[in-house]
Amino acid sequence: LKTLISDPANDSHMIESTLVLKRFADKAVTSLFPASTGSQLSSPDERDAFLVQHRQRIELEDAVLQGLKTGISSRQNAPAEWIAKHLDAVMRRGQGSSTEAEFSALLDEIIALVSYTPDKDVFKAFYSTQLAKRLLLNKSASDDMERDMILRLQKEMGEEFTSGDVMMKDLQLSESLVKSYQSAQAKNPEHFQGSGDFTANVLTESAWPAYPLLKDGWSFQLTPGLQRSIDAFTQWYSTQHQNRQLSWRYQLATVTMTARFDSGRYEITLSLFQAVVLLQFNEDDSLSFKELHERTGIETKELARTLQSLSLGRKGTRVLLKKPTGKDVNPQDAFVWNKSFTNDRIKFKINQIQQDMSAEETKKTNEQVIVDRVSVLEATIVRIMKARKKMTLQLLIDAVVTDVNKRFPPDIKELKKRVESLIEREVSDTAFPML
Repeated sequence: LKTLISDPANDSHMIESTLVLKRFADKAVTSLFPASTGSQLSSPDERDAFLVQHRQRIELEDAVLQGLKTGISSRQNAPAEWIAKHLDAVMRRGQGSSTEAEFSALLDEIIALVSYTPDKDVFKAFYSTQLAKRLLLNKSASDDMERDMILRLQKEMGEEFTSGDVMMKDLQLSESLVKSYQSAQAKNPEHFQGSGDFTANVLTESAWPAYPLLKDGWSFQLTPGLQRSIDAFTQWYSTQHQNRQLSWRYQLATVTMTARFDSGRYEITLSLFQAVVLLQFNEDDSLSFKELHERTGIETKELARTLQSLSLGRKGTRVLLKKPTGKDVNPQDAFVWNKSFTNDRIKFKINQIQQDMSAEETKKTNEQVIVDRVSVLEATIVRIMKARKKMTLQLLIDAVVTDVNKRFPPDIKELKKRVESLIEREVSDTAFPML
């Protein structure tokens, strides 16, 4: 197992292979020591033999458990990250053809692996990010399954693992909010004229992953019709919640639009960026990359990905044609409305490139884990010192390690740096140890 875990080349199948190994070990233990209560054993010799076998089974089970923990702990952070990614794939796929009992057993196996990793904060960070994406993009196989998994993880990791609860609650409240907005539109259609069929998820910022505002390289511009929809909802929302302010995250938005081709009308579901690009072709049949960049204000790399999905995606989704032809989108390219476009389905979706967790997202999540660990260490140090008032450095280190270990294994050098930093910043009036 250590060999499997330690090699990054195995990352994509690391967890599945670990589960296969665990099942093999569990089956081997069961075959060697069949389950028995010993209640039907009558003679002392039989009972003694049963007790010996029972003790041997426990020792072997413990050896398997320690082997799994040692193997998973042999590499920092990566196993926890890939457990979360494996769980994401399972939650997207759902029960499928397996029975409810089989699927429940699979979830139990994955949660067992979570308990074996020391880097539980890494698992939590990746799990929360992927849960948010499943919920917002409707990629989860079942909301009931998600609620059940949240409860299982809370049982394993403690009540602090509550962000999933808030996420689910936010979506339920958003559903009620949208119904109220639609009711207001129906009662006063003139006031909401041109606002369109608009829905929004209003989220508690602290409970969701940090979705950044569009800043560097962006000067994003909604089309007038889309802007009216945003403005109408924002104005209505301000009348319902006067002390709240909406901060829009356009990278999470989707649009369902009707597109007309020579072959007929189609209903297409796209990302907001894809929709803004396509709407530019209402005015012109052909536009250059530079012209699209100037009109939409979409950052260059994101615009390239967006145009790639619209012109070079799978068959039946290429609503634009790229000139010159090629596999990559370049700033010198031009794009033409594909009048001869056809699709067997009237309704379809054009997936955005890199919709799943990208290398950049993975890097950012790992970086955020590092930042969060610094905060946890400092908060723990201050809390312990406020309670104890005065203690030696070694006793403080021992106390912090004991407290923090349930989340992640703290680095002693980093811990000492945090103590030094707190002393320099004079965070607390309690007596910190001399270094």
